[in-house]
Amino acid sequence: EKDEEDDNSVDGIMIYAEFQNYGALQKGIEELGHEILSSGFEYIPTMQKEVTAEQREDVEKLLEKLDEDDDVNNVYTTMQDEE
Repeated sequence: EKDEEDDNSVDGIMIYAEFQNYGALQKGIEELGHEILSSGFEYIPTMQKEVTAEQREDVEKLLEKLDEDDDVNNVYTTMQDEE
């Protein structure tokens, strides 16, 4: 996407695929002559779990503690977002 206010922006698209298709997707994009600016992995839950306010508070406390640990890079949860 291009940001009209930023002359240094780059046109691009973001593609999501299942983990097992990552290699084939990368190869296909490169074969088409497109440059991959960055790539990575992100867990996206297919099902989310409803939790009570008390459970949410407990999970959020745990997530904060994990976030403070320098050895932890990413934390994912299937907890449904608040509405």
